[in-house]
Amino acid sequence: MRVFPTITRELILKVPGLEALVAEAINSDPLIFDKALGEQFDKLLYRPLQKVSIFKTNCPTLIVVVDALDECGEDNDIEAILSL
Repeated sequence: MRVFPTITRELILKVPGLEALVAEAINSDPLIFDKALGEQFDKLLYRPLQKVSIFKTNCPTLIVVVDALDECGEDNDIEAILSL
């Protein structure tokens, strides 16, 4: 499942400074894309977003909309995504 890598890719385009932090996370764990959803979320999104300041931009609020969760297939994956 590529939900968190996809969200990360989109956020990199919008959040200045995020690209370098995500690249650092990938370099330190090149197999992150094959890990569990929780670990992907933590290393690709949560930790990097904590380090970057979105308040320096003109948009201090960041909203992420995840659509089509019903197409994920596994109920366990949907529950994990929602809980994260």
